[in-house]
This record gives sequence, C-alpha cells and structure tokens, in this order.
Amino acid sequence: MDERVLGSSKFVERVIQEADEKVKPQVYGAELKLKIQKAVEKICKREGINRLELQTGSRRAKTSRVRQQIAVHLLKEFGIPLAEIGRQVGITTSSVSKMLSRKGLN
Repeated sequence: MDERVLGSSKFVERVIQEADEKVKPQVYGAELKLKIQKAVEKICKREGINRLELQTGSRRAKTSRVRQQIAVHLLKEFGIPLAEIGRQVGITTSSVSKMLSRKGLN
C-alpha cells in the first residue's frame, strides 16, 4: 500500500473493518428475507394454500390456520418482529399479536 495516499496500514485496516461491519447487517438482512420467503412458500405449498390468498387477507378457515402456522414458525425460528410477520401473511401487526397471544406466544 502507498501510505502517501491512504495513510498508515492501521488506518486502512480500520476503515476496511468498519466498512465490513456496516455491510454485514445488509447482507444478513437480505439472506434473512430470502429464508423467510422460502419458509412461507414451503408452508403454503405443504398446506395447499396459494401465497396470494395468504397475503390478500382471506378469512377462509384453512388460510387463517396456515397464517397462524407461519406466524409461529417465523417468530420461533427467526425471531421476526410482529410487523414483518404481518406483512408476510397479509394481516395487521395487531392481528398477529392477537393470534400469537391465543397460542400463548406473545
């Protein structure tokens, strides 16, 4: 490295480390979103529910049951915030909270 341009080696190493720390959450976030999508799709497929039906707020009993399964899974497996669970399953944060409370998870 040319210290005339970048500064000392320690400075450069520190800058690189700080950049890595800022990028990690972004990469982790993208990986987590992909895992969430795959989990939701897997449960929907297993239960024979179309993801669009899930996300459009259908009140059909089977859809509601699958929504609850997904919410419990996302909370237990990934610790996903209730607001994000709501976005994934097409209901409000309050509805997710009530649903999980009935299961004794909130």
